[in-house]
Amino acid sequence: MCEKVDQLAREREKEAVLTTLFEGVQEGGVKVTYAAKKANLSLNEFKDQMRMRGFTVPHHGSRVALGAK
Repeated sequence: MCEKVDQLAREREKEAVLTTLFEGVQEGGVKVTYAAKKANLSLNEFKDQMRMRGFTVPHHGSRVALGAK
């Protein structure tokens, strides 16, 4: 039982880290290449995961100011 609880906690922590990275990339404060590396995913895998979770992947070369609407 403890093993399942530990596994669930690790999965939730990983998901929280990914969400934070996705938000940072979407807002323009974190480069997608850096975030993918930190998530231990390829660039394409990271972008696919962002899209699957409903985040917008910035186009290459575009910059979004933090707080911009």
